[in-house]
Amino acid sequence: MSLVGIEAEELINYLMNQYDLTCYPAGVNTIAFGTRDSLSKLSGKSEIKSFRIAYADLAQFNTMLKNLTGLTDAEYTQDERMRTVHINTNPAKMRKVEEAITRLDVPARQVLIRASIFEFNDSATQDVQIAINAVYDKWTFTSDPKSTAGSIEYVDRTYSLGRSNFDRYITGTLKALENKSKGRTIANPSVIAIDGQEATIDLKQKVLYSKGFNEKGNVEWGSEEVGPELKFTPRIEENGYVYLDINIKTGDYLGKDTDGNIQTTTRDVTTKIRVRDGMPFVIGGLHQDGQITTEAKFPILGDIPLFGELFKWKNNEHNKTQAVMIVTPYILNN
Repeated sequence: MSLVGIEAEELINYLMNQYDLTCYPAGVNTIAFGTRDSLSKLSGKSEIKSFRIAYADLAQFNTMLKNLTGLTDAEYTQDERMRTVHINTNPAKMRKVEEAITRLDVPARQVLIRASIFEFNDSATQDVQIAINAVYDKWTFTSDPKSTAGSIEYVDRTYSLGRSNFDRYITGTLKALENKSKGRTIANPSVIAIDGQEATIDLKQKVLYSKGFNEKGNVEWGSEEVGPELKFTPRIEENGYVYLDINIKTGDYLGKDTDGNIQTTTRDVTTKIRVRDGMPFVIGGLHQDGQITTEAKFPILGDIPLFGELFKWKNNEHNKTQAVMIVTPYILNN
């Protein structure tokens, strides 16, 4: 380093700023230069403070706080049981720690997700489509003449914070079909999910069935799990929209076939969607085309070996249904 016509004090200040150094008067004619961490030990001016972490994940918080403030392992102690961190460092770094904790330890935003799973038969298909179109007629595609890309915009003028009128309309339509025995509501679940974390609604049930008799003549029972299961991972955007990663499964227990085998159905869909706060959207296309065979017989006569087959009859029922899910996310205020 070549220096010409520069004051010693200016040089010292430059070097201290360049290498993040400070100084401490160690004696009458002695000044010590070094890092703040080393000089805090010499001066005895290190501070010890404890901070209770209310919201942040401790494992991630540990790494982020050290990266932002330059804390060393020797300066940082964590008490997982009490969700508390203890910091022993110099005053200047302690100010950085306090500021970083204020920014890091904040409550995560949450999303309330309300869903309705509805199953209907062929005779109700047109009514359901009309109700769904009432929602999606309000979606418009806007193209950019200067680009091949475009965007989808929701222009529901009846929308108000909390719920759209079309949300009420489609829910009312499905309820009316249920009253006419043209469909049934499988479930109306809701769940609160933390921004960026998966939430699960598990509505499956165990269905018991007879597997036959054991050697002692006692009935042996088996079980099958059927029913809806919904998984949501929301990500809240700054403009009042919610990005949702969705996986929905549903199924039914149909009974046994003529050979005694268990019959179940499973329908699932995985999708991603960007939707406005409080705006409903529909997931459909989950068809089920099945055939249920039931067997009846005359009492006593139908149990006679060989001859009893004359007093039994079978009924084959063809059943075609479709399931739709109406999902509405609501961003909750902390």
